[in-house]
Amino acid sequence: MPRKKLLKQSENPYHIYNRVISKRPYPKEFIDMIWDTFCDNLKIISWAYGVRIHQFVLMDNHYHMIVDTPDENIDDAIAYLQREISKELNLLAGSQDFRFQGRYRWKLISNEYQYANTYRYVANNPVEGGLSRSAINYKYSSLNGQYGLNKLEIPIHKCRAFTHAVPEDLEDQAEWLGENITQVSA
Repeated sequence: MPRKKLLKQSENPYHIYNRVISKRPYPKEFIDMIWDTFCDNLKIISWAYGVRIHQFVLMDNHYHMIVDTPDENIDDAIAYLQREISKELNLLAGSQDFRFQGRYRWKLISNEYQYANTYRYVANNPVEGGLSRSAINYKYSSLNGQYGLNKLEIPIHKCRAFTHAVPEDLEDQAEWLGENITQVSA
């Protein structure tokens, strides 16, 4: 089956995701370094390609993010990101197991309802995957930094297209995500 043609545009955000080719979890002893590598490279694509990151989460063998690209250059930016991440992870692990499964997968988000559902899905992915009891407390998520539980290493932007899809107030957002803010620990 042919790959769907990428729709390059600047108005609406994308849900971007990909898994490592081996499907094996990242080595636990390297996960902090892997997070740092992603953060460094996400800063680079934000600066060099103008990618506006709304949310990012690193799972045990894949990632999810919501981004928009004012310069309509999503392909170049994510190709750079995955190439650099793969090189660094394979050097770190001493194997080729941590390359990505080809080109990233994407979904164009076309309305506020879809944006809200995608935002919740990405945020709660660590909870659904059994990696955390709380989306906000999950260390390898941009939400963790947004709530001040860790240093926010990734430049996070509000969605320009769907400004009312996600509550701006963090307490309201936590409730909206299904979190009890009193259980969020520093």
